[in-house]
Amino acid sequence: MLWAQIMPFVALSFYEGENKEQLKILLMCSFGLWLVLNGLFFYSIDRSYIPTFFGSETAPQFTVELFRNSEGDFAKFDVVFDNY
Repeated sequence: MLWAQIMPFVALSFYEGENKEQLKILLMCSFGLWLVLNGLFFYSIDRSYIPTFFGSETAPQFTVELFRNSEGDFAKFDVVFDNY
């Protein structure tokens, strides 16, 4: 998520057009707006959900964990075939 905000500035450093200064201002405004909106988002959600945004577990790993922690055949079937 952060790379998507950094890479336009990297691309701008290689740009040699006549309106480079205008593009720099546009990118800085977009970055500032992105920061404000992310701050508002994290401020407005339930605090217990914030750690879920920073996990490194992949979807297949999560599915395997759900399968292993499920009790009963129906629950395991439900995890495998209804998790998309």
